[in-house]
Amino acid sequence: MSIPTSVVAANATFSLRRTGAGTLRTIFVHGVPGDERTFAPHAALLGEAATYTQRAFVGGPDGAFSIATHVDDLVALLDALDVRVHLVGWSYGGDVAIRAALARPERVSSLYLYEPSLRVFSAEPSATKAFGEDASAVFAPIADALERGDRIAAMRALIEASGGAGYWERLPAERRQRYVAQVESLPLLLNAPPPAAVDYAALRVPCRVAWGARTRAVFEVPARALASVLPGQHGPVEGAGHLWPEEAAEAFVAALPF
Repeated sequence: MSIPTSVVAANATFSLRRTGAGTLRTIFVHGVPGDERTFAPHAALLGEAATYTQRAFVGGPDGAFSIATHVDDLVALLDALDVRVHLVGWSYGGDVAIRAALARPERVSSLYLYEPSLRVFSAEPSATKAFGEDASAVFAPIADALERGDRIAAMRALIEASGGAGYWERLPAERRQRYVAQVESLPLLLNAPPPAAVDYAALRVPCRVAWGARTRAVFEVPARALASVLPGQHGPVEGAGHLWPEEAAEAFVAALPF
């Protein structure tokens, strides 16, 4: 059962889509594009879980778009709910989740991060070079489309960079509509202030980092770099790409280590 709940935190009202009637155990943190619907099927499968829409995304509270804001919001949500939960973050949401765990470890039981988008790179020059070249290949077409004022083309460029050529046309109508609804998040993301540097190795919460065996360097390099500085069982998911969480909700939930 899904139970929407309004929670006041960080001077804003967040709508939580909760499943189960017991103690809340897990919160899913969406990426870009995303909202509370991104992980709704996963929360329903897992039970005793919640999803929410982050600030400045369509459907979320108004306010500034930045990693710092989203981390502060998540920490405030955890405090307002007075819970200790597992955090599951994907892509942009992965950085939000790990920074919240660094800021408030007593509120986080564990982390599962799928291809977190972090400002941390491999010390290997070849990996750093691969990341930079691939980041340019991914984001240049998005920036070009935004410069033309075509935000739907920008969203299509992001989704096809993540899923491959032709992916946009193959999308189920409901997913495409959700992505189109969040086109305003792309210029906000590209124009957001850079996040403050943090020491990810200082994390004291159990964490598993995963990435797709079929993903591209811009997503794989940061995930591998994070995995290299954290204890635990990390590794690739066979057959998966960056959009795996939405493509295979049941398999994603089955991979959660809690």
